[in-house]
Amino acid sequence: MYPHSWYVGKVSRTKAEEMLLRTEQPDGAFLVRNSESAPGEFSITVKFQNGVQHFKVLRDGAGKYFLWVVKFNSINELVNYHRKATVSRSHDIYFKDMVHQDLGVQRVRAQFDFDAQGCDELGFRKGDIIKVTQKVDESWWRGELNGQEGMFPVTYVEKLTDDLQPIL
Repeated sequence: MYPHSWYVGKVSRTKAEEMLLRTEQPDGAFLVRNSESAPGEFSITVKFQNGVQHFKVLRDGAGKYFLWVVKFNSINELVNYHRKATVSRSHDIYFKDMVHQDLGVQRVRAQFDFDAQGCDELGFRKGDIIKVTQKVDESWWRGELNGQEGMFPVTYVEKLTDDLQPIL
């Protein structure tokens, strides 16, 4: 799968719901994540009205991906198709990219050790410099450290300037 902002990897169903239920996300905002119940498979979570819908990405014997009847060579093709064709059988829901705050490249410094509690969280040690990849909400951000990516609590870090100095 080509890298895209809609692919979030190991994010739990609950965290996916939290990310999509933020008020600035439009109907149809979606993300593709690794399946929690079936390793190696994928799920798609889509915002609709005041809730979300989860879809399991299926594969046939030839390795084609599908949700319903139409089959695709890749998840990228499946996603692009559902930007113009509804993903739901009961509502008109078309995939739209999530609204992300423009971060540039923001970095933060860990003020405390944080031990990841789930596979979708990013553990770190005091003093580590983390690259922020997404501001999920006021309490949790997504970041990257040493090739690992995951969610972390904002209260454990301090924002840094471009020259890695604390923002006072």
